[in-house]
Amino acid sequence: MRGRTLYVAIGGGDEVLSGPLPNSFVPNPNPSSALFSSVLSIQFSADSERNTNGFALSPIDQINLKNGDAVELNNGGGEKAHKSH
Repeated sequence: MRGRTLYVAIGGGDEVLSGPLPNSFVPNPNPSSALFSSVLSIQFSADSERNTNGFALSPIDQINLKNGDAVELNNGGGEKAHKSH
């Protein structure tokens, strides 16, 4: 965290599956997230410091982030977080 910007490193997950040969892998056609092996920088509004309501990324938000598009999240309590390229 630096100021109101949170940096999140996302490691590997189920982006590959076991392949047909020992110690081989094939791409997973349906990984659980589009954001594996990514680093996100998320900027929070000042209001989010006073509240503990969480934010959630939908699968569509994850795809938009992977494509470099801006995403704005709202936690239902009026606080916002956004990620843009």
